[in-house]
Amino acid sequence: MSEPEPEQKAELISQQWQFSVTVPDINPLKEKVFVTGNTPELGEWDYTKIIMMDYDEASNLWLKTLTIPNTCEVLYRYAICFLNENSNDVFIRKWETNIHPRMIKQTMLHPTQDVFGEYDKKQGISTGWLTNQTLIQFKFSNNPLQLKSRLAERLINIKVTPVKLFFGTEPHIEESSLSTDTTDTELPAGVLVEVATLANDPNICHLKPQEQFGREYKLNDVLLVNVTTPNPKQLAYLIDFYSYSSRAASEDPPCHVGYTYVLPNMFKPSEGNLELPVTCNVKHRPLGTVNFGYLTVCPIQEKLCNLQVSYAKYWDSSWTGLEVGHRGLGASFKTKEYTIL
Repeated sequence: MSEPEPEQKAELISQQWQFSVTVPDINPLKEKVFVTGNTPELGEWDYTKIIMMDYDEASNLWLKTLTIPNTCEVLYRYAICFLNENSNDVFIRKWETNIHPRMIKQTMLHPTQDVFGEYDKKQGISTGWLTNQTLIQFKFSNNPLQLKSRLAERLINIKVTPVKLFFGTEPHIEESSLSTDTTDTELPAGVLVEVATLANDPNICHLKPQEQFGREYKLNDVLLVNVTTPNPKQLAYLIDFYSYSSRAASEDPPCHVGYTYVLPNMFKPSEGNLELPVTCNVKHRPLGTVNFGYLTVCPIQEKLCNLQVSYAKYWDSSWTGLEVGHRGLGASFKTKEYTIL
């Protein structure tokens, strides 16, 4: 009589896996961390299916437990996104762009703690692309402010604030309550404002969130203000100008000098230049003019991009340079004389 065969244990085809990552320089109130990957549970690299992680304030970690298969290697990446609370649309702010994504091998038994953008002894982070939002760029260059003589020599801070338009639907407000106070910096839902000064200074040449009193404009600077919005036709733009008094202490805020408004119907072509009057903040009289360029960038309707890989800023370390061959001006021809016999 033959002995019974030993009972074989059922192979686990999936398991619970906790993704954890630390992300420096992030505002958990406005930005969220997402994870995506090559499996259906991770969204298959589709930015509309990426998984939002939970922030643990005690450990300063972003965490998410998901089911992953044990039958294949799992590839994944992290992304920092902005979530529009009104529409639940996800705007990709930054994402990991190392050519090879992170990998969970079949032999791995325990999760690891990741650092955003850093793995395999490399660091690769790039900005996202326009999905459901439009980019309005303001460009201040060539000394754009032409103000009265008493302000001509001062350094001016420039701030662009998106203002939601209400056409006939706004609540009734008494005229006495109207004010030009701009201390309220709350933006409409889904709107981001970032600034950069194109200079050889790493502290200001990268896009950063706009501060309360904007960014200082110096002689011959090029100042860019990027406004990202899901509804560009519903926004106007208040451009404020601030300047420090000559008698101000180091801790004193700048004075509000003047302002101007930009309406959405002024952006008729997708790019151009505008020259607008600057109004005094106190007497509401003209102070001068401001000239700036603008650019409107709309998203592509088709889903042409995903989070699997990006070669936009990739340069192989084995490439030492690009050799360009030059063959002169091409073949030369001499004028031939034809004689009729």
